[in-house]
Amino acid sequence: MTTTNVVADGTVSAAAVEHSYPDRAEVIMAIDQTIGNPKADEDQDRQYRVRVTVNRHDDGVMKVSGVNFIP
Repeated sequence: MTTTNVVADGTVSAAAVEHSYPDRAEVIMAIDQTIGNPKADEDQDRQYRVRVTVNRHDDGVMKVSGVNFIP
């Protein structure tokens, strides 16, 4: 097995509830990520926006059921 030793570190820099219903919600998040690759001269910074869907389960707990990248 070969490993690349790439390290990714991310932070949610902003989040907002887009839609909220009794049994589910959609949350928009802005994510800042730094990727460190030993083969690269410097780390790469990336920014993403994602829509996270959470659903209420039978036990009442909200759990992530989907993540979609927003272009």
